Amino acid sequence: MQKYIVKFLFLIFLFVNSNSHALESIAKEAYLLDLNAGQVLLDLNSESRTFPSSMTKMMTVLVAFEKISKGQISLDQKFLVSKKAWKMGGSKMFVEVDKTVSVEDLLRGIIVQSGNDASIVLAEGISGSEEAFASEMNLLAGKIGLKGSNFVNSSGMPADNHYTTAKDLAVVAEYTIKNFPEFYKIYSENDFTFSNITQSNYLNCAPSHAARHRQLRLIHLQSRAILRRVGNRAACLPQRQNHRRRSPSSQPKPHPDFTRPMYAQ
Repeated sequence: MQKYIVKFLFLIFLFVNSNSHALESIAKEAYLLDLNAGQVLLDLNSESRTFPSSMTKMMTVLVAFEKISKGQISLDQKFLVSKKAWKMGGSKMFVEVDKTVSVEDLLRGIIVQSGNDASIVLAEGISGSEEAFASEMNLLAGKIGLKGSNFVNSSGMPADNHYTTAKDLAVVAEYTIKNFPEFYKIYSENDFTFSNITQSNYLNCAPSHAARHRQLRLIHLQSRAILRRVGNRAACLPQRQNHRRRSPSSQPKPHPDFTRPMYAQ
């Protein structure tokens, strides 16, 4: 089975399919890659600079994955919540100021809940400040081969000189899949509860568990529907498991989780 990376209008979908079909896209930027063959199947302005919004968090957690793998931090290590993190707006994990949160919980707060506050806690815990952490993000970006990206914060909030490209995000996704499968699976988790607040993983863009020969078509149609309703950015690393079944005769519909805002701001 082949793995693909797809980016539709600042959306990235990773999925599995056994057939190759020509795609048409209404996206301004798109990038479709067969990871097994190393073949680019679709490339629409993939090196154009764009603001990544919450897709920034893919790089944020990747820095943490690297630190964990090297033994520099641990999943059970706890980081203090600063006032800056606690006050951060947008999507939140709802951490409490002056309390500590484990790295493992912070990763889920970022990946599953897209928490801007969790991103800052992780950044400050690792590097001392979000600014210093952004420097580490850029160092790692250079190491893994990103050519059109620059990060100035960990959450994806609007900032000058904060940008990326579709191709670079595909590199981040591929690097995550190949090097950190034990952490990559977190992207498939449907929800996470912290402080008695349960939030759904609205970045889990997994397609339906339809027959393989229909899968690519359904993903494409689903993506178009999402674009019409959202028109913004999201970073999605769907998995094979936990896909919901759809009748062959039913019309593809947007994933219900896409009724929620999909951006960091």
